[in-house]
Amino acid sequence: MPAVLEMIRGDELTGPRLLEIFRRAYIDGELDSEGDVRLTIDGIKILVTVDSQRKLLHFISIFGVKPSATRQQVLDLCNRINDRLILIRAAYPSALPSPAMMLDHYVVTEAGVSEVEIVDDVRRFRNVIGSVPPLNTDDILN
Repeated sequence: MPAVLEMIRGDELTGPRLLEIFRRAYIDGELDSEGDVRLTIDGIKILVTVDSQRKLLHFISIFGVKPSATRQQVLDLCNRINDRLILIRAAYPSALPSPAMMLDHYVVTEAGVSEVEIVDDVRRFRNVIGSVPPLNTDDILN
């Protein structure tokens, strides 16, 4: 008989709880000053935040853009990523302190989420990010 997975309610998800889950899965991470989790998986930095009001788990990875890159080149890369890759969204937010491309993914936690699902989703997010370099045809990412 298969094991029953314990579901974690959205209001039980916190930075410390997530960090504990990731550490048990042998994923290197730490809590930042705001209580969010910062992970490093295969050299890729991923920020994991909890939006308890909207019942969402949010994975974010930010990539610097070379100073020579034009806004149009970055937007074209975001469009290629959004057109060809699933499970992630690419954006070029103007609110960032320096030019950068943001990749992110949301997990809905309204009905609860298991530890296995959290770990699988963050690893899947990292794997999809691994498909970005061939789309960076103008070589604009740092």
